[in-house]
Amino acid sequence: MKKKLLMVALSIAMAFAAAVPAFADGAGVFSGGNPEYASFSSVGNTAYQLNAHTEGIPTNKTPVTMWVNTGSSTQRWNTISSFPNVSGLYWMKNAANTGVVLAYGGGPNAILATADRWQPANQGIKFVFEGKGPNGYSKTGLVLPAKLLAATATGYYNGARVQWLGSNGLNNQLWYGGLYA
Repeated sequence: MKKKLLMVALSIAMAFAAAVPAFADGAGVFSGGNPEYASFSSVGNTAYQLNAHTEGIPTNKTPVTMWVNTGSSTQRWNTISSFPNVSGLYWMKNAANTGVVLAYGGGPNAILATADRWQPANQGIKFVFEGKGPNGYSKTGLVLPAKLLAATATGYYNGARVQWLGSNGLNNQLWYGGLYA
């Protein structure tokens, strides 16, 4: 009898684990490689990546743009840093300077801002799973839930601004994370 109860409990636990989406835990979204830093390419045009628009070290108020992959650390993002004391939100720290994060600066343009644990509305990113692309990678929305805004590629050319806009249902608001399953 104890064996049967153990098997039933194990079966329920396994079914629950399979039902939890991969993006529910920031540390669980990665499938291999170095999970510390990932690139984010627009689903609308995968040649362009989320980029800190600087030739040096990004600082507070550095613009965020689209740029072809250069291999620069300004195009890599640490997405496993949970926002302090706020469940389900994450900082997107830039690899070239982990002291700055993807943020809302009050206008539509996305910027990098100094990481501040008291600013979840402006810096707390939620990863919203939007299905799989033909390449098998997860399509993910990068959302500021307190503002109901999504990171949006406004064009596909070097230097095109990334903006925080309301949902439009288009691929310019969806992102492939370089290390996503």
